[in-house]
Amino acid sequence: MQTKQGQNIWWWATGLLVVALVLFVVAKILHLGWLEAFAEAALVGGLADWFAVVALFRKPLNLPIPHTAVIPNNKDRIAESLGGFVAENFLTRKVVESKIANLDLTGRAGRWVEENAESLTQKIVSEVPGILAGLDEGAIQKIIQRELRAGVEKLDFAKSAAGLLESLTAQGKHREILSKILVGAQALIEKNRESIAEEIRQELPLSELEGIPFLGDTIVASVRRAAGDAVASLLVYKIQKVLDRAKADDNHKLRSEFDEALAGLVRNLRESQEYHQKAQEMKTALLESKEVGDYISSIWGDLKKKILDDLASTDSGIRRALLAAVKKIGTTLQQEQVLKDRINAWLKPELAELAEKNRHEVARMIEETVKQWDGRDLAEKLEEHTGRDLQFIRLNGTLVGGLAGLLIYLGSLWLH
Repeated sequence: MQTKQGQNIWWWATGLLVVALVLFVVAKILHLGWLEAFAEAALVGGLADWFAVVALFRKPLNLPIPHTAVIPNNKDRIAESLGGFVAENFLTRKVVESKIANLDLTGRAGRWVEENAESLTQKIVSEVPGILAGLDEGAIQKIIQRELRAGVEKLDFAKSAAGLLESLTAQGKHREILSKILVGAQALIEKNRESIAEEIRQELPLSELEGIPFLGDTIVASVRRAAGDAVASLLVYKIQKVLDRAKADDNHKLRSEFDEALAGLVRNLRESQEYHQKAQEMKTALLESKEVGDYISSIWGDLKKKILDDLASTDSGIRRALLAAVKKIGTTLQQEQVLKDRINAWLKPELAELAEKNRHEVARMIEETVKQWDGRDLAEKLEEHTGRDLQFIRLNGTLVGGLAGLLIYLGSLWLH
């Protein structure tokens, strides 16, 4: 099998051989010695080169001639020689080092990454569902539980709470929190005014009125309700007034007492063994609670679902972030000269050493691959790639043979 160009040259070579045959016949008929010598030698040369070329790839005219079909019959030996040739001449440390000495491998890698960022990102994204599906969920949940528990165990709840409260105090945030608490307290009191009045009614010392003969139950109940409402209204009014003043005045006694109480709490959280012990008990109870255990167990499932849902979205945030990261890597590998120099300085000797260590493995791989090929397929592949040049050999053999025959003929005339 040959390429179109190879087939064209084949026709030229074969045609020239036919021309030599015609010239030989004409020379014989006309008794032209010099032309006969030229044509005869051209025929011999052309036929000899045709035989040699064909014998490389197959048996000429399918005749059982020894030492023909050289390539198919010697495929295994060619495989061994080819593997050894590549290993000894292309993959030695010296050769590899000389080839990559002046190459900017990091910059080239960076350009390739940047140019193929979209396809790389898509490849990574397409692999994520399979990777997530292949993970052992039970093992991952255990890892998450273990790591979270270990992290929480290391925490000193008392000191952490103290640090948080100190931070809020230093920024004045505690006053904002107190203001919101006051507003909430006012709303809560107003919302529960009737409940407060009812509680007060039940606690009022009016049981003596029930023993007076001329006061009926209705009158006693009315007195109790009126007294309860009055006391409740007065109490709610007074409390609301206190809360209003506390909201409006940053120096109000209630705020000062809140600051002192907060400072005392921070001090106790830092110094009191009792508070420390209570905080540790709270931490233990929190870790051992069923709700926290269920939440920790659900973290991986929720996280995996969020990842898959995001990747399935047309406006995936993970995909955008990943694409930006891939492009950034490509740009960095091209532009950061210090980084490029360091990676190149590390990469080049590593590649040379890798080639040196594995050159015999590469040779074995080439050898085994070629041995697995069918001999005829190998011959066809080689003929396809070299056929054009081999047909030129036939052309040259015909012409050179003819010229050699003519020179011999002229030489013999001169000697006579």
